[in-house]
Amino acid sequence: MHSTRSAQPCPALLPYVRAYLQRDLYGRPAPVVEPVPARLEPCLHFNLADPFEVRSRDGEARPVYPASIVGAQTFRRYDIVMSGCVEAFAVFFEPTGFPRLFGAGMGQLVDRETEAGSFLGDGVYRIRDRLGEAGSFGERVRVMEDFLLRQLAFARHPGRFVGAADRIFATRGVVRVADVASQACLSQRQLERGFLAETGCSPKVYARVARFQTALDLKVGSPERTWIEIAHRLYYHDQMHMVRDFQSLAGNSPDRLMAELGNARPKAVAARLELEPGFDDICAGLRSPLHKSDIPTM
Repeated sequence: MHSTRSAQPCPALLPYVRAYLQRDLYGRPAPVVEPVPARLEPCLHFNLADPFEVRSRDGEARPVYPASIVGAQTFRRYDIVMSGCVEAFAVFFEPTGFPRLFGAGMGQLVDRETEAGSFLGDGVYRIRDRLGEAGSFGERVRVMEDFLLRQLAFARHPGRFVGAADRIFATRGVVRVADVASQACLSQRQLERGFLAETGCSPKVYARVARFQTALDLKVGSPERTWIEIAHRLYYHDQMHMVRDFQSLAGNSPDRLMAELGNARPKAVAARLELEPGFDDICAGLRSPLHKSDIPTM
């Protein structure tokens, strides 16, 4: 059996958390290998049963941490290899949600997986024990939300560069970097320097990953959508430009990536697109008409 369940957070946590995911796997005759493509959401992950492996693209493998923080990923750095009895629970944060809740710099997390206790202290392992003792997915969500709601008292207000990251993500990467800089009352060069220092990547890379993961979520949320529809909606020059982004950020074509992922991308994350301001409306508010040639590319 291999199943996943996902849920959205309570209203108070919506600015910080995108979704919760539980994964259960047992009785499979062969290991299950899944990619971890580029994404902007940091993830707090708890392994509650047999340890599975994290395998880098060069073939090096190690056991997953009992509790880990996986930062934003700007490329497909590794795959996960699951066998035996796997039971795991994860929190997918908003791209700037984890740093705002816990005070960690975004640049400290990007393209990294870190043992969670080094950031959150030993208390994170008491949370892991409570998650393991909970009898259902719903109970685990309540355990996690009790913890996160208490953390709200310590949440930070976003600074100028975190606000710029939020703006880029809100538009799903369909925005001019120059316009983001102007709204932050910065020159484009100032934005690029400060953004790199704060987030660990450039505004163009951030926008590129935002657009890629939105394309993926549009397909997860509505499988009947064609890739060409998604490419046009996200202002790709054409479908082949989108395919090249998939190859670069996920190591495979769109259809093959969907087959590799299976149900690993939480449907509750994709469903968030229906709850948030449409990027079409945001793009309509840009100071001058948006053309495909204006969108940041690599």
